[in-house]
Amino acid sequence: RMSVFVNALEESRNSFEGCLYSAVLAIHRERWEQASRLLSKGRETLDAELTALVGESYTRAYRSLVKAQQLAELEEVIKYKTTHRAETRQNITDMWTARLNGCQHSVEVWQAILQIRSIVIPPTEDLAKWLKFSSLCRRSSRLDLAVKTLNQLRRDPVAASDPRFVLGDLKNQYATGLKSQTCEAMKKFLGEQRTGPPGAPASLIARCHVKMGLWRREVYEEETLSAYSKDSAVSREVLGWFNSAIELNGEYAKAWNAWALTNFQVAEAMEAAASR
Repeated sequence: RMSVFVNALEESRNSFEGCLYSAVLAIHRERWEQASRLLSKGRETLDAELTALVGESYTRAYRSLVKAQQLAELEEVIKYKTTHRAETRQNITDMWTARLNGCQHSVEVWQAILQIRSIVIPPTEDLAKWLKFSSLCRRSSRLDLAVKTLNQLRRDPVAASDPRFVLGDLKNQYATGLKSQTCEAMKKFLGEQRTGPPGAPASLIARCHVKMGLWRREVYEEETLSAYSKDSAVSREVLGWFNSAIELNGEYAKAWNAWALTNFQVAEAMEAAASR
C-alpha cells in the first residue's frame, strides 16, 4: 500500500515529502544507497525553505527543523538496521530519547518523529514514549488520536496488561465522558487492598490514587450540583485517596498539593457552615 502512495509522489520527487517517503520505502526494501541519495536530495529541497524561515524567526522555522530531524533520524535508522552491535543500537535509542525529550510538546512534532523511529522500534517495544504521546494528544484535545494510539498498542497482550497502559487507557476513557464507569474500573484495577496488580510500581499506584481522588470529587459535583466539601463523607473519601497516595510516594508533589488544597476547601466549607 505504501508503494502505491509513493508512486503517486513520483512526479514530486523534487519535493521534501516525495524524497522522505521514497527514502522510507527504500529502507523497507533494504536499498541503503538509494535511501541515502534520497535523503541527501531531501536536504537540498529543504535548504531554501529552512534558510528563509530561520532568517525570520526560530518559531516559524521550527517545523522545517523537525523535517531536517526526520531526515537525520532516517539516516540513523539505516545505521541501526545495518549494524549488528547491540551497543551501537543502544546508543542510537538513547540519543533518540534525549532528543525527543528536548522537542516541543506538540502532537504534530511528536507524531512526525515517532513514526520515523517505529520503522525499527515497534510502538509496543517503545511503550513509555507512545503512552506519553497519547497523553499529549489527550491534553491537546485530540482525544480521537489518543484513543487510536492506545488501540494500536492494545493488540499486544503484554503491552495491554502493563499497568502504565491501563492507567493511560482509563484516563482516555474518563475523558470520553464515561466518568462513573472509569472510577469503578480504576477501583477494580487497584483491588481490595488498593495496591494494584503484583509488581506495579508504587509511584504509578500513587498516581492512580490521586486520579481517583480528583475523579471522585468531580463526579460527585457533576451528579449533585453541589460542592464536595459540603459532604463530610465524600470529603473524607477524597482526602483518603490523596493521603494514601502520599503514603505510597512521599515525594509526589501533586499528591501533597491535592491533599493540602482539599483540606483548605473542607476547612473553608466548615467555617462557612458555622457562621450561618
